[in-house]
Amino acid sequence: MKALSGKELARILERHGWNLMRVHGSHHIYGKKGSRVRLSVPVQWKPGSEEGAFTPPVQDG
Repeated sequence: MKALSGKELARILERHGWNLMRVHGSHHIYGKKGSRVRLSVPVQWKPGSEEGAFTPPVQDG
């Protein structure tokens, strides 16, 4: 499974209805209207940086 950068993950979340609520340092905090769930996405601004890459958990089944 390919690791996603924080920027790529942020783009995917926004396409699926998540809204950027605030930025805390290099972390972007996303939420959905009517939901108490918040997602913190590390977004690094260094080109070519592997830091902040997100690898989704593997799901069985």
